[in-house]
Amino acid sequence: MKRSTVAITMLSALLVASNVWWFVSSIDCGVTAAYREDALHNNEVALKQLLAIVPIASSIKSDPSAVIAAAKAAVPCGEQRNENGTTVVGRLGLRFGSDGRVIEVDRRFQTFQKCV
Repeated sequence: MKRSTVAITMLSALLVASNVWWFVSSIDCGVTAAYREDALHNNEVALKQLLAIVPIASSIKSDPSAVIAAAKAAVPCGEQRNENGTTVVGRLGLRFGSDGRVIEVDRRFQTFQKCV
């Protein structure tokens, strides 16, 4: 009788522990999926912007205002701001040379709200 009580208690504790592990694992999977979706969205918007500015930036007579306008038009909420000599539009940071041509493009994700 005592042996069966110990076995049932041990199995019950093991069942509770495994259920807790499954619960924590499913929460972790959900959080990971949310971060993955956000990263995919960030990359999609940056790619849209980049594909919109490449034809303009690669032309011989590229103008910074035309490049910035194309980057703004590619996303619904592409606000423009300047940070340390870099013009940030949406998800892209654009740096222009003295001749007005794009010399550097980098991705800026951390301070951008999600656009629908």
